[in-house]
Amino acid sequence: MSKKSKSGGLLGAVLFICILLILFVDAPGMLVIGFIKTKYLPTLDVSQIWVFSIIVSFAFFGLVTLITRDLRLGFTWYMGMCTLCVAICAVLYFGFKIGFPEVYLEYFFDGSSYIPVK
Repeated sequence: MSKKSKSGGLLGAVLFICILLILFVDAPGMLVIGFIKTKYLPTLDVSQIWVFSIIVSFAFFGLVTLITRDLRLGFTWYMGMCTLCVAICAVLYFGFKIGFPEVYLEYFFDGSSYIPVK
C-alpha cells in the first residue's frame, strides 16, 4: 500500500468523524427545524434548513449557558442535550421503527419536501 493511499483513507476517516460531530452538535436544532418544516413551513429548502437549525442550536446553547450562568456547565448540559436527542432518535428509529428521524434527515440531505400523509 502506498503512502498516498493511506493518507487518503485517513483524510476520509477524519472528514467522516468531523461530519458526525457537526451532526451531533446540531441535533437539537435539526429536530426543531425538522418539526417546523413538517408542520408549518414545507417550502423551506436545504440551505435555509441548515442555517435555521444552526441558529436554533446556538440559541439552545446560549439559553442553557444563561440558565446555568457558567460556560463550562452550559456546554456540558448542551452536550447532554445533544446526546439525548441522538439517543432518542436512534431508539425510535431502530428500536420502534418510527420513521420521523429518517424523514427529518432527508430534509437536510436530500432536499425533498416529503411530508408523511396521515
